[in-house]
Amino acid sequence: MKRKTLEIAKDVLIAVLICSLVLLVRQLLPGASAEPRDAQPIQTEAEVAIASKPIVISLRGEIGRASIAGDETALEMAWEQWGSLLGQAMETAQTPQEQPEEAFLQALEAPSVLFSFAGRIPSQAIGAWLGAPAAALDGAWQDYLLSVRDGSVYLWAYGEPCQSCKTQLPAQTLEGLLSDLTPDGSAFYFERTDDRAAHPLTLWSDGAVSVPSASWENPVTGAWATSLATTLSFNPYGSGTYTDPQGNTVFTESSRTLSVELSGKVLLQRTNEEGTLGTAGEQSASFVEAARAVAGAICADCGDAKLYLTDFSQDGDETVCRFQYVLGGIPFSPDAAVVTFSGSEIVSVEALARAIHPAAGAETLMPVHAAAAISPQGSRVSVCYALAQSGAVTAGWSHL
Repeated sequence: MKRKTLEIAKDVLIAVLICSLVLLVRQLLPGASAEPRDAQPIQTEAEVAIASKPIVISLRGEIGRASIAGDETALEMAWEQWGSLLGQAMETAQTPQEQPEEAFLQALEAPSVLFSFAGRIPSQAIGAWLGAPAAALDGAWQDYLLSVRDGSVYLWAYGEPCQSCKTQLPAQTLEGLLSDLTPDGSAFYFERTDDRAAHPLTLWSDGAVSVPSASWENPVTGAWATSLATTLSFNPYGSGTYTDPQGNTVFTESSRTLSVELSGKVLLQRTNEEGTLGTAGEQSASFVEAARAVAGAICADCGDAKLYLTDFSQDGDETVCRFQYVLGGIPFSPDAAVVTFSGSEIVSVEALARAIHPAAGAETLMPVHAAAAISPQGSRVSVCYALAQSGAVTAGWSHL
């Protein structure tokens, strides 16, 4: 009897072990229904990555102006301090009213904070980055202004026409923060001269401008191309991969292609409607995030530079997001990446892979008023870098 009981116990133990082994194998098999242990939560709006930051932040107090430009550390600190106020203003903004340019410039001379980006950035995207939905103000502008008027803080957007919204941000809050401001002598073009040779929001400089030197490297190799293909979920070892004698590689699937040239040029395309390179929702912030994700993957090896969204445009069914490399708060040309949507689907990504670094020395540029004199009438003149040949970088004035 004892022996029979012992045999039954052994059988039960074996059965338990077999069941445990089957469950373990099922978890390890591809396509298993068990949830991976490292499963990540779905990204929420508050977790959207910041795709751009201002390249100029200008503060106007009762006795003068102080402006920050061309200094990444100072810009980051100012954005941390003042960006939250922009978010509060966006979240509480009332219905926008159209205003002439002159009214915007008058608001800029009152106690105020100006946030200037490198190009048109959707207000919804900025609101998402700041965790403050921009419900009332809906559009894409380069310049956003907080200004005190009649005991209230107004949110402005510079364009044709300009927009202004009354907010619930207390005027005392903004005025209190600006009360200790020490002017640095900076000014905008319209504050120094009636000459309209340059755009009124061009930052004035009395003398020559010194710009830190920079250099670039091409990160693209055969191994880099294979790694990028894997990141973008291509099979780099399949029959659809072809490398020409010059070392340029094309990865082809049934609905999309990836072309990587050793020069650094990258082209990602959707070849039919069944494929997808990325999908956006209805809001402009969703388009920006989808574009940032794929552009950021391609331009990830950018050295000490950062990848900034520098323009957002929509024309009918087409949406285009442009990105540039930015070093020390100064953007580079040409574009680092151009992401094009048809409807809500990304249909192409053109990119230029570059690793950018600071270099010893500095370049001296002519004063801004001299640059304005040789630029098209009314141009917005600002410092920029240009990628030249063989790793060289030149600094100069852009006029947009």
